Amino acid sequence: MPRPPVRIGILGTGFGAIHAEAFRRDARCQVTAVWSRSQAHAEAAAARWGARPFTDFRELLAAGLCDALSIATPPALQAEIGMAALGQGLPVCFEKPLAHSLDAAEQLARLAAAKAVTTAMSFEFPELAVWREAKRRLDAGEIGRPLQVSVRWHVETYANKLRMDVWKTRPQEGGGTMNMFSSHTFHYLEWLLGPMQRLYAKIQRSPGDHRTGDTINHLALEGAESMPIVASIATNVFGGSGHVVEIFGEDGTLRLQNSGADYTRGFILELARRPDAELHSIVSEAASGDLKEDEDGRIAPMARIVRRFVDSLTGGPPCSPDVRAGLRVQQLMAAAQRSQASGRSIDLSELAPAPPPQPQEGSPR
Repeated sequence: MPRPPVRIGILGTGFGAIHAEAFRRDARCQVTAVWSRSQAHAEAAAARWGARPFTDFRELLAAGLCDALSIATPPALQAEIGMAALGQGLPVCFEKPLAHSLDAAEQLARLAAAKAVTTAMSFEFPELAVWREAKRRLDAGEIGRPLQVSVRWHVETYANKLRMDVWKTRPQEGGGTMNMFSSHTFHYLEWLLGPMQRLYAKIQRSPGDHRTGDTINHLALEGAESMPIVASIATNVFGGSGHVVEIFGEDGTLRLQNSGADYTRGFILELARRPDAELHSIVSEAASGDLKEDEDGRIAPMARIVRRFVDSLTGGPPCSPDVRAGLRVQQLMAAAQRSQASGRSIDLSELAPAPPPQPQEGSPR
């Protein structure tokens, strides 16, 4: 007999729409419930996806319509919903950042481990074909031993362009450049290069900006063997240069670059190897065929995470990245805040380890 579909509840109708389309792309899944604070948004999304609308997430949880949840709400609310869902043993796919505070992230990770529940985290960059090719070449030693790394991510967000005071610009609610952008950088740097050993951070606002949110992050990190890594991340830069990651090795250089406004589309991977001094394009996101021109570029990377999440729910291996990856990033962000407050670098080896994974059941509830 064919296995019944995995019933998915979508929490949030903004970025939640990306989650919903990613799950709808997987033939094993059916979106059965959708939550929004807005009745109109919940009903519109429910009609579009053939689901039941809710404006109270507790009613959604009590309705018994879902085998798993996918949460794409502001981080403070995500933590609250996540605790309720994990407490019921429901698998959860989380957005980044995991929570609005380290304490809340730790609670989520502990509960997921205690309940032996499948989780996933939405970190998109490692899911892009160009980034995976960069990782493959780096691991294959094509540029030799990495010596130093430079990250420049200079853009202007819509909220900062209009000087909006909304949750996306309020760190206490999970917004600001550290939570929204540097969280990605922490994750992909460790994905590419392994655990960071030390961190110094300077976290700033634009001159004259009286909102609470940070707009500029300068990060000085050390990787293995004290390898220097410097990241400059700003979300208030009109006409910024976009997103560039350069890895300089003994025998060559890898560069990931996206000068466009779309943060998933437009990446080009370039390589230079001795004795050639010129960087040559290896592959572009457009040429890879990874992202379809007629759809939001965030759906394809999210769909890869969804596939691994559903694989785990249906008897496959544990999903990665999971809630422990979200906690690790939350720890790094908290370390950056401690560095900013103290004016000193932070030894990252002192961070508490994430809870170990627990054996998971092979099928959804």
